[in-house]
Amino acid sequence: MKSYRYEIIERLPTVTEHNSLWQSVGWGEVDAEMTKRSIADSVHGVVAVCNGRIIGMGRTVGDGAMYFYIQDVAVLPELVCNCPWLEPAEILNPYKSQQLLNSVHGKDQ
Repeated sequence: MKSYRYEIIERLPTVTEHNSLWQSVGWGEVDAEMTKRSIADSVHGVVAVCNGRIIGMGRTVGDGAMYFYIQDVAVLPELVCNCPWLEPAEILNPYKSQQLLNSVHGKDQ
């Protein structure tokens, strides 16, 4: 089995990247304007890149104070068995989360 090297980049997916991955995993079609608003309201995001190509994504959404959820974790189906799975910890980075919580509670470092 061929193994792929990928890099996790801390940024939100573009609307095009999001919709492409969304459709590739069989979640159907989604309205581009709704996706744009949804992505803009995200707390944190990552994309997985392999050879310059976006192969996965994940976002953290929440109320910005107490509740945070991992959302839209998707990896191109043809690569799921050939590259390591995106770990939730890479999406909800503990260091980033602590920074966010400190900021929300007035404890900036």
